[in-house]
Amino acid sequence: MAKIEMLTTAEYYAAERAALTTLSNRQIQAFKPHGFNTVGFPSEISSNSEIVRFVDALHEHNHQSYVSPSFLYSRSEKESFTRIIEAVGAATLERFGKALRPSTSVLTSIELFRILERLQAAHGDRLSILEIGPGSGYLGAAIIDSGSRYLAMENASGFYLWQSMLMQTLTSDFSELARNQIAGTSRAIHIPWWEWAVKDSMSRLAPVDILISDAVISEMHPMARAFLWRIFRQLSDPSATPMVIVGRPGQPLFGDASTISQEVADCGYRCIAAGDINVFSPNEKADRAQDLLRDTQLNLADRSAVQPVDRAEYTSESILGHFRPSPDLEFWSYVNSRR
Repeated sequence: MAKIEMLTTAEYYAAERAALTTLSNRQIQAFKPHGFNTVGFPSEISSNSEIVRFVDALHEHNHQSYVSPSFLYSRSEKESFTRIIEAVGAATLERFGKALRPSTSVLTSIELFRILERLQAAHGDRLSILEIGPGSGYLGAAIIDSGSRYLAMENASGFYLWQSMLMQTLTSDFSELARNQIAGTSRAIHIPWWEWAVKDSMSRLAPVDILISDAVISEMHPMARAFLWRIFRQLSDPSATPMVIVGRPGQPLFGDASTISQEVADCGYRCIAAGDINVFSPNEKADRAQDLLRDTQLNLADRSAVQPVDRAEYTSESILGHFRPSPDLEFWSYVNSRR
C-alpha cells in the first residue's frame, strides 16, 4: 500500500478559495455541485473525520443486482476488487481507526469496467481514461489496478477528499492537482473543479482516449456539459479513436436523455451505440470508433448482458464476504420498506 499523505479539508478549501478570486461568475456557476444541492445530498464537509461518509456512498437503489447469486464475476475481477477492498480496509483503519470495507457501491460500475477491458484488448495499448464524477471511486480504483492511466474530475468536496485518499492508497504514481502537483504522465491524476474550469490549463493532461461517466451527466449544469464535450476534443489524441461512454445518465435534473443526445450532436459527436449504455465519438472519428466497438462484441443495449473478458464464475460473496450494508443503505432500506 502506498504511503498516504491525506489531502485535508483545510488544504482543499484554501485552494478553492484562492481559485475563486481568479474565476468568472459563469465558471463558478457551471461547476458547483448543483445535482447534490438540488436534492439536498450532503456532499460538502467541514472536517476530515466526515470523509468516512463517502467510503461507500450512493447506489442504494441499484446495488442489489450486483450482489445477487446470479450475477457472476471473473477471476481477474474477483482478484482486483478483493485487492481494492483490502486496501480500503487498511487505509481507513490507519487514518480513522476503523477498517471500512465497501460493499454497496463497490461493484455497481462493473459493466463499464468490462467495456473498458474489452476496448483495451481491442486497442492493444494501455488506454488513458477520464472519469467525470467518480462518486466513491471504485470504477477508477479498478482502472488504476488494471494498469491504465486514470484521470478523475470531481466537484463535491466530500467525495473529492475520499477519492484523493483512495487513489494514493492504490498507487504512488499519483498527482493531486488540488495541491498543484505537476500531472505530467502520472498514472493517476486527480482534478478539482476549479482547475478543470480553466480550459487552457487542461492541455497538460493530454492525451485522453476515453471519457466515461455513470449517473452524472443529466445532473450536471448545461454549461458544464457543454464545456465537457468541447474540452474532451481538446484533450484527445488527433491520431487516436476517442470515445465518450455514458452509463446511467443520473436523475434528469438538467435535461433528459434526449436533451443530452441533442447537445452531444450539436457539439459534433455521433452516437455509435445506444441503449442502457450510450457511446459517442467525434463525427470525424465515429466510423473508426464504431469498428473498434464492434470488435469488442458487446451488446450495450442491455447493461446486464455486458460480460467480462474472462469466464464469469464467482459470486459477489467471494469478493465481499458476508454482505454488510453501508449506513446509507440501512437507512434507505428502512425508509423505503413497505411495512
